[in-house]
Amino acid sequence: MRPLRQILCGGAAAAVLLALCGFGGSAAATRATSATGVCQTTDGYRLLGSDGGVFGFGVAPFFGSAGSMHLSYPAVSIASTKAGRGYWLATSNGGVLAYGPGAKFAGSYGHIHPPQPIVAVASKPQGDGYWLVRSDGFVSGFGNARVYGNAAALHLQQPIVGMVATPSGRGYWLVARDGGIFGYGDATFYGSAAAVRLNQPIVGIARVPSGQGYWLVARDGGIFGYGPKAKFFGSLGGGIASAPIVGIAAGNAGGYRLAAADGSVYAFGTATCGSMAGRHLASPIVAIGAT
Repeated sequence: MRPLRQILCGGAAAAVLLALCGFGGSAAATRATSATGVCQTTDGYRLLGSDGGVFGFGVAPFFGSAGSMHLSYPAVSIASTKAGRGYWLATSNGGVLAYGPGAKFAGSYGHIHPPQPIVAVASKPQGDGYWLVRSDGFVSGFGNARVYGNAAALHLQQPIVGMVATPSGRGYWLVARDGGIFGYGDATFYGSAAAVRLNQPIVGIARVPSGQGYWLVARDGGIFGYGPKAKFFGSLGGGIASAPIVGIAAGNAGGYRLAAADGSVYAFGTATCGSMAGRHLASPIVAIGAT
């Protein structure tokens, strides 16, 4: 499957729009009917560069980025607020940057350098809170995001690489590089890839909108679904991605999207609303976040 580039939600193939996104400036993006359907008017996502640049597609407004700030530590993860009215960026040293009217800054590691790098930020679906998780599995909560447990004392075989909250916000899943899953609070364990002989390491996790399952994605685009609602829509396993896959985001109406380091976006069971494929990037893409 080829990356679907610069696709315009709900328009004709020849239509072109300008979308504000990335590095505090604007980037041209075309949107068109894709091979997998039409980008819904209620669907969208954002790509994050390691320098803090943010690129929004579909109904994912651009509220700002850290692309021109010359960060001391790289950005590693992005999480959207409820209804997509803002987002938080997390850096590897535990810094948090908030953008948009709905994204309140609730705290960060500040000047306290964590003993292990931060690998993900996850937002609480209800309220003004978020979690940061370190590679050793330690979870910190900010705002009204309560900590329900962490994996720091488990002596993990492989580091944690991703985190996603349950729909209620009263729990979350952590995923390790080897596909191990750790659920806390009301996060039901549906299975893991820890016993699977992976061709490439796991790099991200996305939950089914209902919370009845989750998908794991490997660096080569391989997909591993667990839970009664985690339907398999397809994958890139086999080395056909244009660049290493860095993350996965669930579509609002079903399916999932994979993001590659070169800005390509691959959609399965949903449509691609746009990408940065073929465009000059000041830094590689490191994460994708759904609205």
